[in-house]
Amino acid sequence: MEVAQLVDLPISLDDFSALESLVTSSDPFLIQPSTIIDKYKLSDYIQAATFQEVSLYALLDNNIFTRVSAFSKGSKLASDSETRKVEQLAAAVMVFFLLGDFWLEPNIALYEKAWRSSHDSAKLELESFRIADHIHPQHYTDLALGRIEHISFQAIEEAKKYAAITAGKNKNTVAEENFKRNLTYWKTSYLFLLKVTELWRTPIDDLSKAKKLIDWMRNDAFYSAVSSVFALLLLSPSSPKKMIKGIGSDNLQKLHSGLQNAAWDCVYVKHWINQARRSPTDTIWFLCSNDQALKQVANTLLHRKGEDLTSKLTSHMINTWGNDKGKRLYSYYNNHVQEINSTPSKRDEQVKYRMDNIDNMILDLETKLGLNKI
Repeated sequence: MEVAQLVDLPISLDDFSALESLVTSSDPFLIQPSTIIDKYKLSDYIQAATFQEVSLYALLDNNIFTRVSAFSKGSKLASDSETRKVEQLAAAVMVFFLLGDFWLEPNIALYEKAWRSSHDSAKLELESFRIADHIHPQHYTDLALGRIEHISFQAIEEAKKYAAITAGKNKNTVAEENFKRNLTYWKTSYLFLLKVTELWRTPIDDLSKAKKLIDWMRNDAFYSAVSSVFALLLLSPSSPKKMIKGIGSDNLQKLHSGLQNAAWDCVYVKHWINQARRSPTDTIWFLCSNDQALKQVANTLLHRKGEDLTSKLTSHMINTWGNDKGKRLYSYYNNHVQEINSTPSKRDEQVKYRMDNIDNMILDLETKLGLNKI
């Protein structure tokens, strides 16, 4: 007998299949290597929460986070079918998180919110999220399955009471005095994306563009695992659509916005990988996003203990560039890395100098792309 039949469930057992099907079809979860076999089986999460077998953490990207926060304000599902689908997915994943007693990590989404507006707006968004985190999972179930158009006023007021009671003790509380502060990794990611956009627009073959990117990392910039994998995927023949929205557009504002958003994607991946690698063995980190390119980059860089990263990167490049180009590109990349690793002290000195000069490097590339005119 499954654990779901042995405990007092907060939602109807009859809804399990529909919720699992909804979330599986969108596949928003990326999980660090673990013992989880079926990441979309609700009863497994109930079992983990009931018997406290593991601690489950989830990093929510901005797209999911803002929709969840909006639910606590009584926001209605959109009439547009595509937007509505994403909103219902956000409601469905909250059922998983609540039943699995997840620790939810909204920090990066809050930094992004503050970057777009202010620290105070990020704090208000966090307050809304805390309320959303206390809404009963049955309401999210009904929202996800289209039975209701919004969370009722009564349900929100009830969640507010629970949130007030647990204030300061809530495991999803975030301590940050300045969400507006600059994140170094956002800046380095933005630099890489400016460079790859310049190369993407250069009239040469794709493999030459990729090699020029690697040359630039060695000679003028530095290596950044997430940003370089993102950039090489973008240049590849199998690049997912809209990795950088507006990359081929003459609209400079659209391109600028697309570059900034893609830099945030890299920050999410970097943070998730760092958290997963540092976590104890009884902790499992999830990345929750509807962005398939973001998850593809993240999955490439996180590997199991004992797994050969060289083999994984080679396989990734073959899958995205084809057998011949993939092997040639990995060999070119690896030769550069080996050369740099042979003189670590010299490289450290170069990286420090280039990081100190990063603002000028960004300005130079923005000027070449015409973004300085915005």
